[in-house]
Amino acid sequence: MIYTSKPIHNGSNNLFEREGTLEDVLLSLLLEAPHIGSLSNQEEHRKMRRRLQPGFTSNALFEQEALLRMHVERLMLTFARNPGVSNLTEAFAKFLWAFVSDLSFGEPLNPEKKDTLQSMVELYHSCFPLLEAINYVLPQFQQVFRLIFHMIPSANLRAVLPSVTLRDCINRQDGRSDLITHIMGHKCRNPTELELRHGELHRDATFIMLAAYNLTETTLSALFNRLLSTPGVLRRLKSELYRNFHTIDEITGKKLLSLPYLDGCVYETLRLTPAVAGKVLSRRSPGVMMEGIYVPAGTEVYTDTYTMQRSPQYWHAPDEFRPERWFERSEGSPYARDVHEAFKPFSSGPRACLGKGLALQILRLTAALIVYRFDLSMADADGFVWEEDIESSISYSKYQVKATVQERG
Repeated sequence: MIYTSKPIHNGSNNLFEREGTLEDVLLSLLLEAPHIGSLSNQEEHRKMRRRLQPGFTSNALFEQEALLRMHVERLMLTFARNPGVSNLTEAFAKFLWAFVSDLSFGEPLNPEKKDTLQSMVELYHSCFPLLEAINYVLPQFQQVFRLIFHMIPSANLRAVLPSVTLRDCINRQDGRSDLITHIMGHKCRNPTELELRHGELHRDATFIMLAAYNLTETTLSALFNRLLSTPGVLRRLKSELYRNFHTIDEITGKKLLSLPYLDGCVYETLRLTPAVAGKVLSRRSPGVMMEGIYVPAGTEVYTDTYTMQRSPQYWHAPDEFRPERWFERSEGSPYARDVHEAFKPFSSGPRACLGKGLALQILRLTAALIVYRFDLSMADADGFVWEEDIESSISYSKYQVKATVQERG
């Protein structure tokens, strides 16, 4: 084990390549043609990222907040009409599918398509333990991964995520603010920018939607699992919200940025439960020295995010859920020596997650509105245990978070 990450993901020498790694195989199989997640060529990736960036700026996120809030309101209406035990994981999945597809394609996609996609995702998840074993025993045989995946009867993503819906979104001029309007609007204001063809935009919107839906749902479920498992933390978060907002209508994404305990809950969840393990974010060594250790050419090198974010070398009480560690950092605090550089849930460098701001906005606003409006308690204390019940260190699956939900009197 080498304690460094900068030479791999942040280095300016561009020596470490992704081509042929586990990440490269998984992302290239997700869609039939190249997309923002699968481009191995660094220059092509840089150009594509620059063309998509306008949809993820701070201004774009705040303009899209009304759309997010509308979908959160619908989620809360479901809770209010059905008091008692709720499966939060299922509720979050339906909410995020509607919001993210609305944001990406201009309208919510049919819930039946979500079920089709979810079945395909679960099928792929079931193969991850085998992939890990092959990668560990025979890391040089990356083509075996492709063979395994091609043996799986997969759904056609173009049928699940139809391009005609995207075309309608591009042609529609109704003043709404979403991912596509920001990307296309930036192109109109900057005609010298390289144009995104419809097929490219469809593939990238599809990839962004899949990542935002699947990974954010995992993190949102993990966040509420942590809150429900630590009632003292939940009470303190509720107290912070009540002190700062007299009514729920006062809550906005911009105002939530000033709430340290809410931010601490979100970041601590991301630290303990990163949605994507570091094994996926691997690179191939060209044959170099790293921290005084020679890494032979062709060696697959990765930063294990889960391990790094729980290492006692970097964190005080590394396995405990302590939101205060993110703002109690003065000298004398037990968290003063925490190394925040070891916090990389969104990866780092030029391939860091493009949707980081969107994910944080969803997590903050959804958690704040639900915790403010409802009283919650764990309904299935003997259910899924994140640290014990995962079947793969690549991705979480088969988790269920259930809570008793009651609207405040």
